[in-house]
Amino acid sequence: MDVVRKANIYGSNMSESTYSKIEQGSRNIFASDFVILKLVLGFSYEDIFGSFEAAVSGERLK
Repeated sequence: MDVVRKANIYGSNMSESTYSKIEQGSRNIFASDFVILKLVLGFSYEDIFGSFEAAVSGERLK
């Protein structure tokens, strides 16, 4: 089953076109779709935000 169909099962209204634009960086992602894609694709928030969180928390300054 493809990503968009799985996301739709979780309640997303995302279309193939929308997903393509998100992948290409030409459209922002809704927070709700981000959470659903996390479930569908199996990534963690740490995978996405880990280094950013370390940077803003001051670990970069040490």
